Amino acid sequence: LGDFTRRARLERAVAIMRTDCDRPLTAVAGDVGFATPSEFSRVFRERFGVAPSRWNRRDRLDVGESLADPSMTAASFDEDRVVERTRPATTVVATRVRDPWRSGRLVAAVGGMADSWAERGLAWGSASVVGLSWEDELSTPLERLSYAVGVVVSPDSAAAASRAAESLHRLAAARTVEVDCAGLTDAALAWPTLYRWIAERPDAPVDRPAVKWFDHAPGTDPSEWRFACSIAIA
Repeated sequence: LGDFTRRARLERAVAIMRTDCDRPLTAVAGDVGFATPSEFSRVFRERFGVAPSRWNRRDRLDVGESLADPSMTAASFDEDRVVERTRPATTVVATRVRDPWRSGRLVAAVGGMADSWAERGLAWGSASVVGLSWEDELSTPLERLSYAVGVVVSPDSAAAASRAAESLHRLAAARTVEVDCAGLTDAALAWPTLYRWIAERPDAPVDRPAVKWFDHAPGTDPSEWRFACSIAIA
C-alpha cells in the first residue's frame, strides 16, 4: 500500500473503532480494505506502536508525527467544535473520483482540477473549492466510495464552465452542522461526531451530500488542507 492510502485506511479504522467500541477487529479490517486482519494488525502496530487488540478505544492514541495532525489524539472528540451555519444555494462543477483513497486518487483529482482550471484561464488559487460525498464513509467499503471535487460557479456560467468529464451539482440553501478541520486526521474524527449529531434529528434531509467547504483552493499536500466538514440538517 502507498503511504497515503495506508494512512487514510488507518485513520478511517480509528474513527470506526472509536465510534463503535465493540466492533470486531476482523470487521474493522474488512471495512477499511485490508486483505486480512493480520495485515491490519501489523500496519496498525507499526503506525501507532500498539496492537489494535490491546488499544482501549476510549483512551488516547499516540498517532505520532507522521499523521496529518498529531494534535488530534483524544478518543472523545470535542463536540463543542460542532457549529450550526447557513449555507446559500450553490452551483458546483465537479469531477467524480471513484475509490478516492486508493493510490492517491483524490490528491491526483485535485491536481487535475487545478490544471483544468488553469487551461481555461481561470485562477485556481482564488477558486471556491468543495468536496462532495453521498455515501457514509464509515459504513461504505472503500472501493465503493465515490467523491467529487468541485468548484463553485455562478449559475449563469455553469454550462460554459462544465466539461464532458465534469458534472454539475446544484446544492439548495441549507442549515448545516459543521466542524472546521485541519487535515484528514481531524476530518476522520469529525465525521462520526456529525453523523451521531444528526442521528438524533429524524427530520434531517437524507438526499444531500456531505460537503467539505475548503477555506482556500487545496494543493497536493493533504496535511495542509483546511476545510469545514458539513452536513445539512434542514
